[in-house]
Amino acid sequence: MKIIKWKPGNEEDIQRIKFLDEEFDFIPSDEELFIIFKEDVLMGYALVQMGEIPNLKRIFIKKEYRNCGYGTKLLRYTLNWMKDNKYDVMMVKDHKNSNNFLERLKFVRENGLYIRGGISYKKEKEEKSMLVIILNLFINIILASLRMVFGYFGRSTAMVADGVNSLTDCVSNTIAIVGLKAGNKPEDEDHPFGHGKMESIMSIIIGTLIIIAAVNMLVENFLKLIKGEIIQVPPKFLIWISILSLLIKAVQYLYIKKSGEKLKSFLLIALSKDYKADFIISTSIIAGIFLSIYINPIIDPILGILVILYILKEGYGIIRDSAMELLDTQDTEFLEEIYNDVMKIEGIKNAHDFHMSKSGEDIYLFMDVRVDKKMNVEDAHELTHVISKSIKLKYKNVKNVIVHVEPMY
Repeated sequence: MKIIKWKPGNEEDIQRIKFLDEEFDFIPSDEELFIIFKEDVLMGYALVQMGEIPNLKRIFIKKEYRNCGYGTKLLRYTLNWMKDNKYDVMMVKDHKNSNNFLERLKFVRENGLYIRGGISYKKEKEEKSMLVIILNLFINIILASLRMVFGYFGRSTAMVADGVNSLTDCVSNTIAIVGLKAGNKPEDEDHPFGHGKMESIMSIIIGTLIIIAAVNMLVENFLKLIKGEIIQVPPKFLIWISILSLLIKAVQYLYIKKSGEKLKSFLLIALSKDYKADFIISTSIIAGIFLSIYINPIIDPILGILVILYILKEGYGIIRDSAMELLDTQDTEFLEEIYNDVMKIEGIKNAHDFHMSKSGEDIYLFMDVRVDKKMNVEDAHELTHVISKSIKLKYKNVKNVIVHVEPMY
């Protein structure tokens, strides 16, 4: 199966659609046409009248392919195209008997129309997150160079360690960029739940790199202490370099943390934890250099070891949280809320086996519900639609709800 957007020059497809649907009426200058194929067989099309708010003018699937999910896939592809082209709203004026079909894809009825809002939200989120990461990548390159150069010439083990940590931040930012691009790809035939778990995978890689860098520095500092290498007093100008680094890191941490919370980006939140560790490290380094100058120079490498241990802890925390996402660790409080909502719906006798799976910020819900054993299939199906619709409207990040209906004996 493949879906394409029609382009001028493919007039043969227009003729095939006209033969398929006698009501087909396409104005290339004002409308966009999306066509679905199964191998070389043309199965149907979606026609969108463009404007300030695009209108889904018609969606058509060949009779023998209806009720097989192809219409849903075609409309999802159309919505993803709208998202990529920064259209945030789509409406359907003439919906006839497609109410349930539209509501499953989060269209909401308003004044006789069906409206689907928030289409471009993920695209805007991706662009804003990308801007945050790229900006901080350049800042980290400057910080890493500043710390490592001045730490080397100033003979400060802790500052060099901090510089290496900033260097791993550069790698982390680069990985985050790759993860963000991959994670925001829409669902397809091979990935029906989308690519959102890429954010968790990349977060684990970020945590692993942090741990590897920290272990190498830890071994190096322990060897220096064991061998009894001469530790020199660091120069006073390192205090001012450290204060400058601290101020920069404070701004970075607050900016990324606020952006991650606002955009609800797991990847940015993981990066903010790394930046929080950097802020604490920079603060401790100022104290270490000051104490090394005025009390004893051995404080600097000891503090460097303590800083590295803290880095190891933060790296482990990132890996742990990301692994829990990949393993679909269940949010019991959220599932309890869903259970309570479902039990309020008329016709539900019992409900059990609530499970969830996350792909990025999207949540997929699975549940079993029991109904009167005399209920017919059509009514039971309509009830599952009511459940799905009510949950999706209340919880915006719920992507799909799969309900298994059982009789109540």
